[in-house]
Amino acid sequence: TLYVTDLDGTLLGPDATVSEFTARTIERLMDDGALITCATGRSWTTTKRVLGDLRFHIPVILYHGTFTYDADADMLLDEHSLTESTMQTIVGACRRRRMPPLLYGMDGTTEQVSWVVGETNPGLAHFWADRPSDLRNAPRESLENLPLEGVFHEAAFGSPQVLESWAS
Repeated sequence: TLYVTDLDGTLLGPDATVSEFTARTIERLMDDGALITCATGRSWTTTKRVLGDLRFHIPVILYHGTFTYDADADMLLDEHSLTESTMQTIVGACRRRRMPPLLYGMDGTTEQVSWVVGETNPGLAHFWADRPSDLRNAPRESLENLPLEGVFHEAAFGSPQVLESWAS
C-alpha cells in the first residue's frame, strides 16, 4: 500500500512544521516497510525546509504535480512545463492588467523565479519580504527578458478588483 499525504493542513501542524511525534511515527512506519510520500503545491526548497529531518524514500510530488522528485538522489525525475505560447498569453494578460508576473521555471537543473525589477505592488513586495534570501530569485530588467520556455508555474498579485477582472 502506498500512502500519500499533503503537507499544509495535513502533515504539518499550525506552525507549518512536522511535529516530533509525527516524524518519529512516519520514520518507524517507513522502517517497517510502509511506502509513504507527499504531494504538495510547494517547491522542493520549501518542502525540504518544512519537513526538517524527515525524508521520504520514494519520490515526492511537487508544485501540484508539475514535478516528481527523488529526495534521496536529489534528482528531478519528471517535469511538465507550460508551452511558450501559453506563457506569451499569460504575460500579455498580466501586462494589460498591470500585474507583475512571477514565472517559475528551470534553468538546466536550477529552479528560478523570474520577475521584472521595478515592477511591483503590495502583494509582490510581501512575497519577496517573506523570502529575503531565496536562492531561486532571478530578477530581469524587462518583461521582454522573462523566460518563456521551461516555465511550469506563474503567479501574479493584484487587488481583489483586478483579480476578479480575470474571471470575466
